[in-house]
Amino acid sequence: MGRRAEPVPAESSRLPYPQRDFDYTTEKIVDKSLLIHDKYVYLQHNFKQTLNMKRLLLMGIMILSVLTGFSQNTAIVNNLKEQQKVLDLTAKLNKLQLDYEKEKANYNAISEKAASVNADANSATTNFTASDPSSTVKQAKDTVKKLEETKAVNKKLAKSQKDMTKMEQKMAKLQSKIDKLNKKVQIIDK
Repeated sequence: MGRRAEPVPAESSRLPYPQRDFDYTTEKIVDKSLLIHDKYVYLQHNFKQTLNMKRLLLMGIMILSVLTGFSQNTAIVNNLKEQQKVLDLTAKLNKLQLDYEKEKANYNAISEKAASVNADANSATTNFTASDPSSTVKQAKDTVKKLEETKAVNKKLAKSQKDMTKMEQKMAKLQSKIDKLNKKVQIIDK
């Protein structure tokens, strides 16, 4: 076989890919298969580099868009959380108001019953007669029963009134919390 010549540096520096070529003066045969293989290897390497660069660029753009999206949505998410708190507190307040109305109706019923029982107890304690001892004992027993019933009804009335007072305080606290949160939400919206 023939001797291989060194590639010409002027030509190889102009080409974008490495080239193996023979000196035409020494041998007339150009090894085209080596030239084609070198071009293929260069293009394959260049394609992989380009593909990797495109992937990196695409990942960078995606990460940047996600970060900017999250930074813009943070205020919106916080505002929505505040609105959710307002809605939850409003639901609690509405439930408490319904319970208050039920307790108020119960209080009114107990109050009417207590008024009638108190009137009966007052009249029962003044109607004692000393003429007949056996009837006096019976009247005293009836009076004791009426007084115990009066005591129980008055106790229920006091408990109902205490429950209503507690509910009013809770409703006032919830309403103040709702007002504060509404102010925050309105300030953020502006």
